[in-house]
Amino acid sequence: LAQRHEALRAELERSPFGRPLLLQASARDDAPSGEVLAVLQQPFARVARTLGQPEGWCALMLLQTNVKACSVQGEAPRRQLVVAVARRHTDSVDQAERITFEHRTEAADGQRLAMALVADQGPVGTTDYALRFEAVPLPDDRTLVQLTYAYRPGLMARMATSAYLSTAGRNKVGFTVTGQDEQGRPQRVGGIQGIAERNTMRYFLAMEAVLRTADLPPDQ
Repeated sequence: LAQRHEALRAELERSPFGRPLLLQASARDDAPSGEVLAVLQQPFARVARTLGQPEGWCALMLLQTNVKACSVQGEAPRRQLVVAVARRHTDSVDQAERITFEHRTEAADGQRLAMALVADQGPVGTTDYALRFEAVPLPDDRTLVQLTYAYRPGLMARMATSAYLSTAGRNKVGFTVTGQDEQGRPQRVGGIQGIAERNTMRYFLAMEAVLRTADLPPDQ
């Protein structure tokens, strides 16, 4: 990851997000995925302390509008997140589908944190759901992070996505600029890639919010 940072340093410095952040996503409807690579103004110790435990990921999950509940179960090293995911953000927790993620720690020391949340079954018939996270320290109390998001949709999920893209989601876009309109305004990617970019960015922003508030008292 540190070597990748060196290779992409120039791209990070001229990121269109106005901060060192790169986003990419797949347009494959059979295997949507996304990735964020970013430099955070957060010390590695805080990142490792907060996101090295499954409780930090429950806090992250609960910031997603369609997640209605999250609990940590089991004992280390086999801990799980049981997440209640609703099809619509207006649904109640009783209408949500329970998904069990395995919390897997691949590395956790003073120089690297690597972990994953994986589930064989996801919402709306999806499978092979995975959130993977890696972080390494940088000078000046900064941290380089990489977050990837992927799943495989089944027939029901592909049909639901197709219906969404032809109705409520037809005008929604992602972040990648694909061209300009007649007035010179940027045109951004839509479709499956737009969905993957938006979902990946939501997870990243939720992660950043959890880190920024990690040391606040509970009542704040």
